[in-house]
Amino acid sequence: MMRVTRFAPFLAAGAGLLGLVLLPALALTNSVGAPTGRAGDPPLGSTCAAGGCHASYPLNSGPGTLHIEAPDTYVPGEPLTIRVRVSQADMVKAGFQVTVRDAHQLHAGQLALVDATASKNADAFGYYVTHTRTGTAPTADGERVWEVTWSAPEDVGPVTIYAAGLAANGNNTASGDHVYTTRYTLTPATASAIEPAALPGRFTLHQAYPNPFTTSTRIRFDLARSEAVTLRLIDGLGRTVRMLDLGVQPAGPHEVYLSGDGLPAGLYVYALQTPHGREVRPVLLVK
Repeated sequence: MMRVTRFAPFLAAGAGLLGLVLLPALALTNSVGAPTGRAGDPPLGSTCAAGGCHASYPLNSGPGTLHIEAPDTYVPGEPLTIRVRVSQADMVKAGFQVTVRDAHQLHAGQLALVDATASKNADAFGYYVTHTRTGTAPTADGERVWEVTWSAPEDVGPVTIYAAGLAANGNNTASGDHVYTTRYTLTPATASAIEPAALPGRFTLHQAYPNPFTTSTRIRFDLARSEAVTLRLIDGLGRTVRMLDLGVQPAGPHEVYLSGDGLPAGLYVYALQTPHGREVRPVLLVK
């Protein structure tokens, strides 16, 4: 079943934080896309309606709307389509950014592009997607729609999609434009719905939790058969900095913890290796 949300302001702690900088000055006109972290998502929820770029009007005060269209539920390990729709009658150009977070305000799952001419990743982790130059043109009179794919992680409970949109007047400045924000919550499907995917044909490596992490992070994986398993943590230079030889593990779900003690902050990948293949996922260590 598909639900549609209408725009609603995301109230950050303190009026000074109500400013979603969708783009720096002239950025939407120049179509460079929104910088990372400008989807109106927590913990800051900052928007530019109160403090800088595109600040002509208060947040969500324009005559337009911002919608998120997505299913009511998600199935761990299965992708789903998210649509972000900006509508305003006098709109000449439009922009957006979208991200997904869990109830702990951590990024959940990963976003992927459906149309690379209309949208692009705003970061290296698949957490944020924003518009491209081509993607600022209305898809219909007074409307712009973007599609992205979200790959659901393990069942982390309810997750919330946060989106920000901009309806621009096309005057080649940051003035006279309206900024909108909205959010939309998905819940995990019932156990009966996800049961068929619990035991994949090869194996499944889930997203680390928490991610980013400061001391240790939990890694979950599912095996379709009993087999030998090795888990490695690899730094940005391709060096193995942690290795867990788990030996032969039975079929079914498993979890282990990787420690960041003694390691510098930065982007790493963790790799699960079995005789039947190898999978890697990114993880961020912060200090």
